[in-house]
Parts: sequence; structure tokens; C-alpha cells
Amino acid sequence: MRLPHGRVRRLVPAILAIAGLPALMGGCPPQRPPAVNTEIAELKEESAARSRQIVALESQLRTQSKQIRELMALPADQRLASIPHVVRIELAALSGGYDEQDDGIDEGIVVYLQPIDQDGDRIKAAGTATVRLVDLANPPPEQGVGTVSLGVEQLRACWYGRISSHFTIKVPWAGGAARAHHSPITAVVSFTEHLTGRTFGAQAAFEVTGVQNPSDAP
Repeated sequence: MRLPHGRVRRLVPAILAIAGLPALMGGCPPQRPPAVNTEIAELKEESAARSRQIVALESQLRTQSKQIRELMALPADQRLASIPHVVRIELAALSGGYDEQDDGIDEGIVVYLQPIDQDGDRIKAAGTATVRLVDLANPPPEQGVGTVSLGVEQLRACWYGRISSHFTIKVPWAGGAARAHHSPITAVVSFTEHLTGRTFGAQAAFEVTGVQNPSDAP
């Protein structure tokens, strides 16, 4: 059926308007609130920061893996030489009797244990330690007057590295004794390094105060 020519002319503008409506709607999307734009920007920045962190960690992992491969390729003796490890132990000069009550009577011996590496530096080496106090003036069965043994974690908690790097180990007199019977007292120290399994020893005699006189004995 053919429409009259005049009616067609009247319908053309309407048809064109309807055809252009989707384009007009698509060309003007609804505007997002500023808060949403800000949140999107923050999420993008957070994602970028995480990506950078992942890249840095991957680079660090590759470097460490390369170092491990190079280290494992070395002979055992050279491998150990390239890692800081203990070659001896020393007792710092301030080791000796301690008087926590400030009454002139030492309650035991404090030992400042210093592990020394192959370069002569003091290092915080993982290991176990035992300190025995010996009174050589006593008969042999009674010479032991104090002992302390510390595991890896216990010894680690004794590290002091601010001024003079050392492990601080306090050994009170055995049996809760209030004072030593004689002076000097010898401290015999052994340290077993966790890395190598080697045991190192040191000992020193220390003067103590407040020694019990024979007339004070019960």
C-alpha cells in the first residue's frame, strides 16, 4: 500500500528523530560522582604499587637464587669461608662478679660472651652455651659452685649489640647461696655454634666481693 506523498513528507522528520535517539543517548553517558572517581583512582594506584612490589620481590628472589647457586657450586671449605662463622670465643673485660642488691656481696658471675668470626669481628652467632663456675679452693667434689645452660632461643634473647656486642649470661651461686666462699672464682664457658656444630671454649678467673669468712660459716 502506498502512502500519500504528503503523509510521507510529514513522517520523515519523525523517523529521522527516532533513528538518531540511540546515538544521542550513547553519546552522553551519565556522569559518576567525584567520590567514585577518587576511589577508582586510589584502587588503580594501589594496584600499580602492588605490581611494583611484586616486580621488586621477583628481582630480589632471582638475585638470591643466583647467589645460592654460586655458593652451592663452591667446595665445602670455600663455601664456609664465604659465610661469617665463629672461629673462637672471648670473654669481654667487664665479665666478673655482679651485685644486684648493691650491698657489697656478689650474687654470682656475669659473663659477656663474644663469638668472633674469621675476620676478627664480633658476631651474633646462633648456638648454645654453658657456663660453669668453679671454686678451685674447694675439695674436688665441691668445686662446682654454679652453672647455666642456654639453648639457641634462650641465648639469642641474651644478645646485647648497642655498644659492645656480646651475649650477657648471669650465673648465680648454686643452691641459692648468698655469697661465694672463696675468691677468685673460675668461669668455664663453652659455646656450640649452630651453623657448623663446632664447640669453642674459654675460661677466666674473677675476683668476687663479699666472700664468706671461715668465722661466718654456720
